[in-house]
Amino acid sequence: MNNDYKVGFVYTPTQIDEDGQIISQQEMHNLMPGDMITYMLNAALRGGSQYSTYYLSLFENNYTPLATDTMTTFMAACGENTSYTTTGTNRLTLTLPAPVAGSITTSASPNEFAFTGAATIRGAFITTGLTRGTDTGLLVSAALFASPFTMANLGALRVPIGFALVSA
Repeated sequence: MNNDYKVGFVYTPTQIDEDGQIISQQEMHNLMPGDMITYMLNAALRGGSQYSTYYLSLFENNYTPLATDTMTTFMAACGENTSYTTTGTNRLTLTLPAPVAGSITTSASPNEFAFTGAATIRGAFITTGLTRGTDTGLLVSAALFASPFTMANLGALRVPIGFALVSA
């Protein structure tokens, strides 16, 4: 079996100021934990149960995600940020469009995190767990950004997500 294939999400976090002008942008490839890979194989090829809703959130600690991470181990290490505005205590719902040519991207309608105070954002993650700060659900993806974003209460962070499966 060839173990050289890598599948994962691409994050393109973009910091914008209060006027919507781009301050900084990066492109980061994620780490997809082993539990997510197993879930995908079971759901797609074995008729296993499927999640229908996914959530995006941010983290502050300088933590490099591991292939062995679960939501429990990841949440204990990442330092989830909770200073962005949202309804109640929920993470932002990640709305994925229909796939086109083997890929899915939220670039046309990215999640946007507006901040209620200063924050240093070092990464983002996708989970099936709704509530901020909890370690329930499946850790779908996690990415440590190349450099942190220093956020203020007047700016926002847009985080488009992309995913592709390409036939070799």
